[in-house]
Parts: sequence; structure tokens; C-alpha cells
Amino acid sequence: WVASVSVWALDSLGDVVQAERWSVDWQRGGSVIAARTPLQLEGMRQEVAERRGYGLDDVHLLGRDETLAHLGATDVVGGTFTPDCAALHPARLVRSLARTVVQRGAALYEGTAATSVEPGVVRTTRGVVRAPRHPDRPAPGAVSHMDIVRRVADYHRVHGSFKTVAGELSRLPLD
Repeated sequence: WVASVSVWALDSLGDVVQAERWSVDWQRGGSVIAARTPLQLEGMRQEVAERRGYGLDDVHLLGRDETLAHLGATDVVGGTFTPDCAALHPARLVRSLARTVVQRGAALYEGTAATSVEPGVVRTTRGVVRAPRHPDRPAPGAVSHMDIVRRVADYHRVHGSFKTVAGELSRLPLD
């Protein structure tokens, strides 16, 4: 279910970028991960097999030549490919989204820390924000968006890259 929700989110974001004509350098081209050692390739084989066991066919195992056809790496023994990945300019996305919602009448409150997130409620240091569930969202229980956000943030916190990435984003040119 996470994979289907992820594809739904990716498709939805692409649809919005196109409909709103946001200039965010959106490119949907997939993701290739190269294996340089037989051990890495074996781990990829296991990952693909595990995903197949759950009925998912979104990640494909690639041989050496197939991997090299996608990217110009050296000493590659194989890899994986998924078409369900896109690249974009994150600062442009955030600014485009903010500009669009403000143009449509929403109030934008920056610098407000969320202290907790519950279904339909966000508690902040300045008060409580309530919102009905959006009708286009997946059914309750399918996936929690905040759980995904927390997992990504935890990953970056553990790997020590979140502050670096956030700091670099603030210095990127927007034109």
C-alpha cells in the first residue's frame, strides 16, 4: 500500500505542477541505484524478491549492461530501476505552493512550530488548526503522510544530512 500511495502522490504532484504551470524543474525519469560489489547486488536481489512477495513489481533488477545504459558509472555489477521517481527544485516547489494557496485566499503563517499532528488537527505554538479530510486522499489507515515525513526526517537526522540539505536549499538560486 505504501508503494501505491507513493505512486499516487507522485502522479498527483506532477498533475499539480503541470496544471498550475509551476517552474520547478520537474523531471520524472525514474531512479537507478548501481551496485558495485556482488554483496550489494545480492542485497538488491533480496529487496526485489521481497517486494515481489508483497505483489509489488515497481523495482526492477538490472544487469551490468542495463545499469550502464542508464548511467555512466564505473565498476558496476548491476543495479535496480524504478520508474516511480522524479526530480524537482525543492525551494521552487515550496514557493510555488505558497504563492498558489495565498492567491486562492488561504492565509500563510510562517515560523509557526507544530507541536503535534492528529487526524484533522495540527497543534501549534500559536494555537490549533483544524481541517476536514481532503476527499482525494487515500482512505484513512492507508498511510499516514506525517508518518512518512517523520521517517524521512528521522533518516536524515540519523545520517546527519538534514541540516546540511536544508541549509543548502536556502542558498539555491530560484531563477
